[in-house]
Amino acid sequence: MSDLRWRTNAKNVLHSYFSNVQRLREVENDVLLRSRSMRDQRFPQGSTVDNTALGVIALSRGETEYLRRAVQAVRLLLGSLSTGRRIDLDRLELLKLIYFRAETSLYGAAIRLDISERTAKRWNDQALRFIAEHMGWLQEEKPGRNAPGTKSTRKTELPC
Repeated sequence: MSDLRWRTNAKNVLHSYFSNVQRLREVENDVLLRSRSMRDQRFPQGSTVDNTALGVIALSRGETEYLRRAVQAVRLLLGSLSTGRRIDLDRLELLKLIYFRAETSLYGAAIRLDISERTAKRWNDQALRFIAEHMGWLQEEKPGRNAPGTKSTRKTELPC
């Protein structure tokens, strides 16, 4: 992502994880298995339409692919935090408090976990970066190019 909205988008992916899992399951069941009739949302009467047609529309919009990538990114994050180590359990609890259960803010979670606010911010930033990297929103720096505001690695020669 060329701009800095990746952080907000990663937060949205974490906040909507369970609804994304449910929506993905519904789309896959409706399109692939034709498990129930779908209602056309464009009309107030909700007339029944062809499941395959609505599935093709959803697939062509890229909604299903986005949902798959978002769910997979969060599952990878949760899998990396399920090592059983104390620090990983605390990081997982931080994510649960802030995003999954939405019980408290970042600062409130830091107090409940008895960690510093700076540590909570760092752990949160690492989780958001993990999501953004797996969603493809952060692109690697090209060799030889420096980010704005950083010093060049080339040695500059002084004129004599």
